[in-house]
Amino acid sequence: MPDLDFSHLANASSEQVTEMRVAVLGTAEIDRMVGHMRASRETAESKATPTVNRMVAHMRKSRGI
Repeated sequence: MPDLDFSHLANASSEQVTEMRVAVLGTAEIDRMVGHMRASRETAESKATPTVNRMVAHMRKSRGI
């Protein structure tokens, strides 16, 4: 297995990180995660909500929705 260099991630924007998550996990896995997060009232009331909203907005933008 090659050495993995993650040093470039230290300065990544949240949008770049979201793009990487989508690339690594795939949109189906992201959709599943978002569904679970939205289903939970505790999560909706927590600090995770802005992150979920950013992920959904990014997916919609990248899909042209």
